[in-house]
Amino acid sequence: MLLSKALRTAAGTTISFTGAGGKSGALRRLAGETSPDIPVLLTTTTHLGLDQADLAASHIVLTGRIDMDRAREGLGHTGSLLVTGPPLEDRSRWSSPGEANLILLHELAQQAGAVLVIEADGARGKSLKAPAEHEPLVPNFTNILVPVVGASVFGLPLTADFVHRPEVAAQVLGEPVGVDLTPGRVARLVGSSDGGLKGRPEGAELRVLISQVDEAGRREAALDCAAQLLLASDVNSVILASLAAADPVEQVVGRTAGVILAAGGSKRLGRPKLLENWKGKPLVRFAVQAALAGGLAPVVVVLGDHAHEVSRAIDDLPVRTLVNDQWEIGQSSSMRLGLAAVRVKAEAAMFLLADMPLVEPKLIRSIVRTHWASLAPIVLPHAEGKRGNPVLFDRSTFDALAQVEGDTGGRAIFNQFETQIVEADARGFFDLDTQQDLKWLEGQS
Repeated sequence: MLLSKALRTAAGTTISFTGAGGKSGALRRLAGETSPDIPVLLTTTTHLGLDQADLAASHIVLTGRIDMDRAREGLGHTGSLLVTGPPLEDRSRWSSPGEANLILLHELAQQAGAVLVIEADGARGKSLKAPAEHEPLVPNFTNILVPVVGASVFGLPLTADFVHRPEVAAQVLGEPVGVDLTPGRVARLVGSSDGGLKGRPEGAELRVLISQVDEAGRREAALDCAAQLLLASDVNSVILASLAAADPVEQVVGRTAGVILAAGGSKRLGRPKLLENWKGKPLVRFAVQAALAGGLAPVVVVLGDHAHEVSRAIDDLPVRTLVNDQWEIGQSSSMRLGLAAVRVKAEAAMFLLADMPLVEPKLIRSIVRTHWASLAPIVLPHAEGKRGNPVLFDRSTFDALAQVEGDTGGRAIFNQFETQIVEADARGFFDLDTQQDLKWLEGQS
C-alpha cells in the first residue's frame, strides 16, 4: 500500500511529521507518490540536511519572500517541489523558509490542490525522540499530525545511543534512563501529550508511523505497540511501514467499531428470536460475544422490538445499547443510528446481524486484518459463491451509508465502492428466522 493512501491524503491536506526514525524517508515517499491531480509540496519548520535537496523533483531556495508564481509553475511542472531557506552559516543544513513563507506555502497548496508535507522536528538520526520544551514546531493549519518511530528501537535501552533526549523520555515515562524500550513503553511515550502528541493542533488527526518494520520480530512488536496506542490515546491509526520497499505500508491498524443490528421483529418465528435459548444462553449474546472476542471496539447494539428484554440479556457485557424507536421502518434506520454512535473515532465499522449466532471471532479478525492491509472500502465474507455477513465498511463509505433508507442495509452501496472478499465457512452465514431454523440450530454442537 502507498503511504499517501495509508495517511488518507487529499488535495489541500497539510501533513506534519514529528518524532524520529523515518521522517525524511516519509517525505521522499510522498514526493515520489505524486499524481497529476494531487502534487506534493515539501518544506520544513526546522532544518534539513544538505543531502536532502533531492527529496522532491525540484528545489527552491528562498532568501526572502516566496515568489508564488514561480513556485506554482515549478509545482505544476514537476509534480513535487521542496522549498527551504538558505543553508545555515556552517553549511551543514538547509534552514526553514520562515513562518511568513510557510503561511504562503499553505495558501499555495490550497490553491493548487496540493498536499503540503512538513518536517516539523529533528532527531539527529535516532529512532525515537522525546521533544524539548520548544519542540516540535507544528503549524496550526496542520490537518494530520504524524509522530514517527523507528521499529529498530524496540527492545533496546533508553539511552542516548538510540533515543534523542533520553532524559526527557525518561521523565515522561516516569522511569529511569536505561530501561528497556518495550512496545508498551514506546506506546506510552508516543501517545503522551508531552511526548509524541505534543504540538498537536486542535482538530488535527493523529496517525502514528512506525517505520523500519522489515523483520518479523519488529513487526510483532509494532503491532503490540499499535494496539496499546489505540487503547490508551486519541490516535486515529498506526501505520506499519518499510519506507524503502516498493509497497511501503504493510498495515494500517485502526479502530474497527462493531454495530450489532438487533432491532427487527420476529414475524416468521412468532416470538422474540433473540431471546431463544441455545447452549444455555439467549441467542443475542452470541453475536455480541463474537464481536468483542474479534477485537471490535467500541461495540454498540441497536435494539428495537422487545428492547428491554433483549437489553437485559446482554447487560453484563461491555457494550453500549441504543433503542431505535423507528425500527419498523426497516434495517437502514438501525444502521444509521449505530453508525452515528461510532463514526467519530472509527476507521471502519463492521455490521453484524444479531440472529446469526455461528459467526466466529476468527472470521471477524480476518476481515479486520484484510482491511488493515488494504483499506478497501468494503470487506465481506464469501463462501460457496455467495456473499454474506458480517460486512466491514471503511470510513470513506460512511457518508454514503448515512444516506441509505428503507428496509435495506449496507448492500445498497455495494455498487458504489470497491469490495474485497475474505473466504469463509458457509456455515457461519446461517441466520435464524423460522421454527425449522431453530430446530436445525438445536442440533448443532
